[in-house]
Amino acid sequence: MLQTYSAHGVRFEYPEDWELAEHGAGDEIVVTVSSPETAFWSLSLFRDHPEPQRVVDAVVETFREEYANLDIYEADEDVCSQPALGCDIEFFCLELLNSAWVRAFEARDFTVLVLYQATDHELDEIAPIFHGITESLACEAPPDFDGNSDEAFREFWN
Repeated sequence: MLQTYSAHGVRFEYPEDWELAEHGAGDEIVVTVSSPETAFWSLSLFRDHPEPQRVVDAVVETFREEYANLDIYEADEDVCSQPALGCDIEFFCLELLNSAWVRAFEARDFTVLVLYQATDHELDEIAPIFHGITESLACEAPPDFDGNSDEAFREFWN
């Protein structure tokens, strides 16, 4: 069975046995769903609209600071019917090969970052789930939402 997350102008489906966590700071909201193992799928919404390439570069830099050896593969694809910039990253952590997928794109009301990660022993089972969550992602701002007033911002993002 699937659960549906719907808030902050986005909606997606995820497995019911995955744990959902949400937190925000300033103009950023992060929603993460975690598998019962170590895999996770994360969605970040940036209301200040940073360029998608800047977001991807910042994520890659964070990985470089954390892990000594990375293999990075450029990847571009559509997410939420929008062209997304990104990369696939492979790295070792605790002697396990890990894979991370990074995608960023502009939506009407925010820049979106999708990041998901799993160890190689989980990958065959988890990759289709990651793709399903990502395919179910929809940005759904109301047509009359202008996002310019503080009141509209609070109403829409809460």
